[in-house]
Amino acid sequence: MRNLRTNRPSPRWSSALLAATWLSCGAGGGCLRGNFAKSDPQPTTNASTQAVLDLVAAERRARHLPPPSIVPELRPPALKGMVGVARGDASLATAAHAAALRAVQEMGRHSWAFATDCTDLGKLQLPALALASRELLMNAAAVAGRDGHVYVLIILTEPGASSIRAEQLGGGGGTNPTLESYVHPVVAAGPCGERWPAPKRSDG
Repeated sequence: MRNLRTNRPSPRWSSALLAATWLSCGAGGGCLRGNFAKSDPQPTTNASTQAVLDLVAAERRARHLPPPSIVPELRPPALKGMVGVARGDASLATAAHAAALRAVQEMGRHSWAFATDCTDLGKLQLPALALASRELLMNAAAVAGRDGHVYVLIILTEPGASSIRAEQLGGGGGTNPTLESYVHPVVAAGPCGERWPAPKRSDG
């Protein structure tokens, strides 16, 4: 696993940076390669979020899979989404979509956001995608809301080089609708991650 640490400019330069990086790799490869962690302070991991991260690690260990790689850039969109749901400002579906879209813009890769509502994190059922891949790049957020509910979002992004092309980065900062093909929000049909719908697979 290569190092995921690097420095990035402010978000308003993200589109230009990604395009320049792609062009430097050559027009045929579509390779947005790079290291994706910044040195900026990250949100504190609360106890609920840590419980989710620990559960992912434990479930993967039970399947003889390596522990996940926790990507700092994925925490802010996950946390923002779940805070919005806890405050009643957004639905789980809206928050999951926004978080996955932000992850695509940050990482230049297919990204999945799995959202659910739980009252007992000990009963949380993880999405299959978190337990299937040998290499897992992820982060999570769990935020307490009203009446004992905890809103959970697990956000994953594909490993390896990006398949996003420079022409898909238009629209001023990555708002081109073509980015939607890389955005995969998923909301559980039941509480605590029961009955996850099958997520769309990336086709590279």
